[in-house]
Amino acid sequence: MDTQKLSAEIKKLPVAEQIQLLDSLWVSLQPHQAAVSPEHAQELDNRYQQFKDGQLQTKDWQTVHHGIREKLK
Repeated sequence: MDTQKLSAEIKKLPVAEQIQLLDSLWVSLQPHQAAVSPEHAQELDNRYQQFKDGQLQTKDWQTVHHGIREKLK
């Protein structure tokens, strides 16, 4: 099955199943396949440092999950 047909079939799935599929695909990637660009790595490092320094406002998973589900309604 080509990627366009596969994508069309995935879009027919309920959102919850699409998310499960996305998670399965993400987990299946090898570390070298998920490599980020140097610019992206630097941004991640900057954000992590801001988090450690208490400069970022964080949200717990329940809040994030609820927000995502509300947006998908």
